[in-house]
Amino acid sequence: MSLGELHATLHGAVHGWLSRRAPSDLDPDDLAQEVWLRLHKNLPDLRDPRAAEALVWRTARSVLVDRIRRRRDQVPVEEDAAWQVPDGPAEEPGETVATEVVASWLPRFVEALDEPYRTAVRRVDLEGISQAELARELGLSLSGARTRVQRGRERVRELLLACCEVQFDRGEVSHVERCGPRC
Repeated sequence: MSLGELHATLHGAVHGWLSRRAPSDLDPDDLAQEVWLRLHKNLPDLRDPRAAEALVWRTARSVLVDRIRRRRDQVPVEEDAAWQVPDGPAEEPGETVATEVVASWLPRFVEALDEPYRTAVRRVDLEGISQAELARELGLSLSGARTRVQRGRERVRELLLACCEVQFDRGEVSHVERCGPRC
């Protein structure tokens, strides 16, 4: 499927998804434009055309997380503030607060991983390179790179769940609560 066909088919859905999840200070139009720019760059590397739609959604998620992270990095906070869960009742399940909180913790969990998983997850999930690029960088097969990223992600999930009670709803964090002082 070409980029034009993907755009015609999914632009409205991607924009709507970003509009519902982006904090109010981020413009969904800008986010959507960045999604399509990244896809323009990365779509030619896609080996399986059937995976194009999944790439669109992964790219949209990546753009949103990157922008939230950049915004957070520009605001000075106490060292441990990123680990704190907001007090008070959780917002409605469609809101992004719990997802943003957990996303802000991910770099610390990734840095706690053993090699080679730390590098694989950092490069793919935090720095936004494709698994194919990671495979080329590390001299691995594509399946080897995918396995490494998948195992690293699973370890991050284990670290997160050992630290906090996290509930997911359709891929989004719907509730998060610290379990104790180790968080």
